[in-house]
Amino acid sequence: MTQLILFNLFNGLIIGAFYALMALGLSLILNLSGVINFSHGGFLTLGGYLAFTIEPWVGFWGALLIAPVLTAILGCVIEPLLIRRLYGRDPLYSLLLTFGLAFMFEDLTRLIWGAQGLPWSPPPSSPYFSSCAIRGWACAYAQAPSIWKPFPCWA
Repeated sequence: MTQLILFNLFNGLIIGAFYALMALGLSLILNLSGVINFSHGGFLTLGGYLAFTIEPWVGFWGALLIAPVLTAILGCVIEPLLIRRLYGRDPLYSLLLTFGLAFMFEDLTRLIWGAQGLPWSPPPSSPYFSSCAIRGWACAYAQAPSIWKPFPCWA
C-alpha cells in the first residue's frame, strides 16, 4: 500500500513538473517573440522518434546528440518560412498556425511510425550511468569520474 501511494505521489509530481515546464516554455516564447507556439509538443515528439529511428546506426548516445540537432534544423526551416511572418500581428494568427503545425506533426508521426508507441530499450551499461536496488527500491545514479550523485527513481 505504501509503495502504491509513493508511486502515485511521484507520478503526480512528475506530471506536474511536465506541465510546469510546458507552461514556462509557452510563456517564454510568447514574451520573447509575441508568438503563441502550440507546436512545442510536436517538435519534442518528432525529436524522440528521430532518436528512435537513428539509434540503430549511431547508438543511444549518438542519437541523444544528433536528434535534437535535426529537430533544431527543422525548427530553423519552419520559423522563417511560416512563423516569422506573424511577428507583430494579432497572437490569434500564430495560435492558429502553430496549432495547425501541431496537428501536422501528429499526423506525420502517425503516418511514418504508426499510432502505437514504440519500444525503446534503456541504454547499454556505461561507466557513468548505472542502477541498483536498495531494499526493493530501484535507484539510478550518475557517476562522474570523482563524484557520485544518486538520482533516485522509484518504480
